[in-house]
Amino acid sequence: MSLSDAVVVYLRLRGGGKGITHQAAERACGYLTDTCGMLLTDYTALDAHAFRDALSARGMTGSNIP
Repeated sequence: MSLSDAVVVYLRLRGGGKGITHQAAERACGYLTDTCGMLLTDYTALDAHAFRDALSARGMTGSNIP
């Protein structure tokens, strides 16, 4: 399963249309796939560190980083 597929399922189960949750989930998914790729089974601890560093490079800090 790809990350974008998982986000679609999550948002469908969560319900509620295209509110803040929808936008935040799509944005976070985009950040992660830009950094680490799409397949959920391929992620490693190194990917988590790369993702954190990429978010930090975007100017996010502390509570802004998921």
